[in-house]
Amino acid sequence: MRIQTCDRHGPRELARRFRREGGRFIVIVALLTWSLGLTPGDLDSVRRMYDITVESARIINEEGVKSVAVVGLHPAEGYELIRRGWSREEVLDFMRRGIDLAAEYVREGKAVGIGEVGRPHWEVPNDVTNLFNELLEYAFSVAKDVNAIVHLHLERNGIDTALSIINMVKRVGNRPIVLLCIMQNP
Repeated sequence: MRIQTCDRHGPRELARRFRREGGRFIVIVALLTWSLGLTPGDLDSVRRMYDITVESARIINEEGVKSVAVVGLHPAEGYELIRRGWSREEVLDFMRRGIDLAAEYVREGKAVGIGEVGRPHWEVPNDVTNLFNELLEYAFSVAKDVNAIVHLHLERNGIDTALSIINMVKRVGNRPIVLLCIMQNP
């Protein structure tokens, strides 16, 4: 399988350049379906996207750089479905199925985590934020069940963002060991 994604050189050349600069470890995170020419809202496209992510990590490992895959559905994926007129329940169902599929990849040893999941960092109505909060809590619960890490995509809201994530993690019955990088606008 020939893989060429956003980096026009593909994972092999990326790994070679990274290694030349002293890099030793890369986490490869799933992109958006449409960034790979796939179809939003189609579970077969999601599976293909996850397979590309896993294969990219494998190729990078072949080049002497340690790499692992993290697969999941970015909030922009769900937001695109909302934009296309999908109902709240349709989006929840599809995104949950994408999270469940990511958990299968973790169980099978193909991926180490679920992500990038979370909330939009752009302005959205409260009901959309609530939908993504529900999905985020679902992802934490599923990740707990398969002992996976969760790669987060969050808004830049400082301590409020951090506390909301800690509270979600506690609600699903997990210890709030969460590494957050809170980005501040310059």
